[in-house]
Order: sequence, then structure tokens, then C-alpha cells
Amino acid sequence: MAKIGKKIEKEKLKKEKRKQAKLEKKKEKIELKKKKDTQTAIAKERRRNILEGARSAKKAFRKGQMRKYKIRNADAIRQQMREYNIRNADAIRQQMCEYKIRNADVIRQQMREYNIRNADVKRQQM
Repeated sequence: MAKIGKKIEKEKLKKEKRKQAKLEKKKEKIELKKKKDTQTAIAKERRRNILEGARSAKKAFRKGQMRKYKIRNADAIRQQMREYNIRNADAIRQQMCEYKIRNADVIRQQMREYNIRNADVKRQQM
């Protein structure tokens, strides 16, 4: 009987050790998973920060380039506008003269009608 009791106790101890080993393995797996998750999160954050920095640097570079471009070309654009205005000044003057000539008769007619109306009003008032 004593042998059977010892044997049963040994088996219980073995089972308990197996359970402990399984629990420890599970704990190790969980710890490893947690470590891995935190490392991936940190790496992801680092990559995002690097990309964001690169984007902002690229944006700043482009902004600077555009500023330089605008400064360089401001004089050229002003010169082009001067030349355009000089070239078209004669054409604009000519168009205004033609417009005034075309409308002179109409304006005279309107003034006559206005004066006639006002003369009648003035006569009636007197």
C-alpha cells in the first residue's frame, strides 16, 4: 500500500510540475507577445515621425524654392507687364476714340431731349 501511495504521490507531483511548466510557458509567451507589441508600436511611431519630418522638410524646401522663384521672376513679370501696357496703350486709345465717336451722336441726342424737357419744366414753373 505504501508503494501505491508513493506512486500516486509521484504522479501528482509530475502532473503539478507539468501544470507549472505549462503555466510558465504561457506566461513567457504572453510576455514575449507584449514585448513584441510594444517594440512594433515604438517602431511604427518612429517610422511615422521620420516620415512626418521628411514631409515637413520637403514642404519647407518647396516653399523656399517658390519664394526664390517668385523673387527672381518678379522683375521679369513687371517688365513684361510694362511692355504689354506700352504695346496696348495705342490700341486702347484707338478703341476709346472709336467708342466716343460712335456714341457722340447718341449723347448729343440725349442732351437735346434732356434740355427740351427741362425747358418745358422751367416754362411751366414760371
